[in-house]
Amino acid sequence: MRRTYLGVLAASLAAVLAGTVDAVDYEWTGGIGDWLDTGWSPANPVWDGNADGNIVDGTMNLTPASRPSNPIRDVYLIPAGGSPVLNISGDLSGRTILLGNSGSSGSATVNQTAGTVSTTGTGYIGYKGTSTNTYNLSGGTWNAAGNIFSIAHTAGSSGTVNLSGGTIHHTASGSGTYFLVGRYGNATLDMSGGMLESSAYKFALGYYAASTATMNLRGGLLRFTGGLFYVGMAGHGSLYQSGGTNENTELIIANQAGLGGLYSISGGTLTASKYISLHSADAVFEVDGSGADSIEAGAILAPAGTLRFKLDEDGSTLVRAVGGYDDRGIELSGATVEVETLAGFSGEIGDTYDLMWSANGFTADGMVFTNLGSVNFGWDIVPENGGETMRLVVLPDPAPQPLRLMSYNIHHCENSNGVINLSATADVIGASDPDLVALQEVDKNTTRSGNVDQAGELANTLGMEYRFGKAIDYQGGEYGVAILSRFPILSDTLYILPNPSNAEPRVALEIQVAVPDVRGRTNILSFVCTHLDSTSDATRQDQAEAIVDALALLKHPVALAGDLNAEPDEAPIDLLRSAGYAYLDREEKPTFHADNPTKKIDYILVRTSGLPLASVPVTVVDEQAASDHRPVVADLFLDAPAGWLAGYGLPQSDLQGFVDSDGDGMDDYSEWLTGTDPTNALSFFGIQPSGSGDVPTGFQLQWNSVTQRTYRVEASTNLVDGVFQTMESGIQGLEGTTEYIDTSAAGKAQAFYRVSVE
Repeated sequence: MRRTYLGVLAASLAAVLAGTVDAVDYEWTGGIGDWLDTGWSPANPVWDGNADGNIVDGTMNLTPASRPSNPIRDVYLIPAGGSPVLNISGDLSGRTILLGNSGSSGSATVNQTAGTVSTTGTGYIGYKGTSTNTYNLSGGTWNAAGNIFSIAHTAGSSGTVNLSGGTIHHTASGSGTYFLVGRYGNATLDMSGGMLESSAYKFALGYYAASTATMNLRGGLLRFTGGLFYVGMAGHGSLYQSGGTNENTELIIANQAGLGGLYSISGGTLTASKYISLHSADAVFEVDGSGADSIEAGAILAPAGTLRFKLDEDGSTLVRAVGGYDDRGIELSGATVEVETLAGFSGEIGDTYDLMWSANGFTADGMVFTNLGSVNFGWDIVPENGGETMRLVVLPDPAPQPLRLMSYNIHHCENSNGVINLSATADVIGASDPDLVALQEVDKNTTRSGNVDQAGELANTLGMEYRFGKAIDYQGGEYGVAILSRFPILSDTLYILPNPSNAEPRVALEIQVAVPDVRGRTNILSFVCTHLDSTSDATRQDQAEAIVDALALLKHPVALAGDLNAEPDEAPIDLLRSAGYAYLDREEKPTFHADNPTKKIDYILVRTSGLPLASVPVTVVDEQAASDHRPVVADLFLDAPAGWLAGYGLPQSDLQGFVDSDGDGMDDYSEWLTGTDPTNALSFFGIQPSGSGDVPTGFQLQWNSVTQRTYRVEASTNLVDGVFQTMESGIQGLEGTTEYIDTSAAGKAQAFYRVSVE
């Protein structure tokens, strides 16, 4: 039989009218009517000039009065930079509807509002080319009986099906039949009403690796009665369900690693009669709030991937594994369960929320549980209704975990009896359980230390990584500084320090590590160990200046630790502090000589690059025998505004996003730095140390006030914990400003105040 197309050439049409061509191919009820000429806009259709007669531009209307009485072969809309449109309100039978082909550009559109379209071959919405291809179905029916229904069939193609009413029946079944949303190209299936039903072997969003497929299910019924329903088969697939119903058998998310799949449901009903499977590490199943009517499967299988629950004021829709699939329940052995809260969530400590219920129980060994938001949830699995429920409970916020730093001049592990005792040094370090350790006077393979790599041995004993920085060659080996780290060391740099007095050479060793802040986020930290010259004030000053210059361009926090051979009131320490290195040990406890220390020469200083410090407790360890120096330990809270902001109920955003919460002309970050209350509209004029010298004798506050009011002052020195104590109440306001001096703050590095009207 001769191959013909809807929209034949003028010569072919003449042959029809002359009765010289097989009537089965070219006979239409009611003559040519709207079907071939008068329905076109413009009146003369635009062809591509080849024998196939592809429609490349113009608008055609298929109405009940103009339907062909016999099947046609194919409907091809192949734009050549044009915009062909086919409006269907009548019936049509044929083999294939195809939008877009090789070399096509522009847009091709089918709008079906009524009638029945019956096709026996593949339906292609975006076959080849770069054209934009759209099938809008708001009424009527498309009965597609071909083995394949394909949206965006080849690489570079695009296709969209908008289903707001009517029905698509894909009646193919058995092996080798597919409903493909994104075979190779970029596809969208948008469903707000009507029904889409397929009995194919596979239904796939994102079939091959090059494809990207998105489905938005907002209404209507999606019913897949075949086998495997893929959200990301070998390509990228996303399904966002905010309404409607999805009925399928075997729902598989992210079938292949590296090519993600996301199923996000915030409304409607989801049923998988056998199972929902998170098939690879890139699979995400997300329950967005409590708006879905029902989420149910025979089993939930998650050997990998992420189950994400977003809780609104009513929690999230309960995910139910009702059984019926090989007696399997909810298997989370390789999964991550993430929980966060949405606007309106108001849970209080002790409130519980159910996430999942399984008729056949849970397997959760090896599951990772993660709180994504500011609410601290715990979880448990409890018996309920003949099965088991995974239940959340709101817990108090955990105390922020500090980063523990240590500086220790180990005197090449020689103890007070003159004996090399490396195990004693390891015991001293291990007792403080530090995360990062700066070591000075370290031997590596020297004769006096028994040809031992001391830093390597300490690291091995303590289960840490290490780096050594040589200052000099010594006794057949090397001598210098070292760093131990519980975190993987990302990089290391050794700086040779100036030595104008020609004394023993000195170095500074820097490592960079990724460390968590108080919110669990990752931050890069430079940890620097040094041992400054012991013979010359000028040399020490030059060496301190060289360290400042070497680290000046770093934008992340820097912790500098070591034996600086300078006391707190000496020039090298002043230089470092003026360069932004916070002097953490305000009590100035002496560190040398270990048995009866009288001088403070060992330090931990921090340059936070704009991140203030809420609390940095510093301890000089009372250790007298393992070395001639005592170790110094500091607990550092990086990104300390987290606890401070939470204490005031403020958004815990980046510092750059701080606003002026109380309208007093100072943004929240500035108020942190001055120690004032960001939610207080009393407009602090200032807070400053009283007294003189580096160690204040108190803090002086001033705020605007009126004589008719009395005020209360509360203070805290550790805003990570957010504990405030009343300093004084019943303070009579003065006209203009009121002043208060907190003398109890003497000797403290910083204090934070709240003033309230009584």
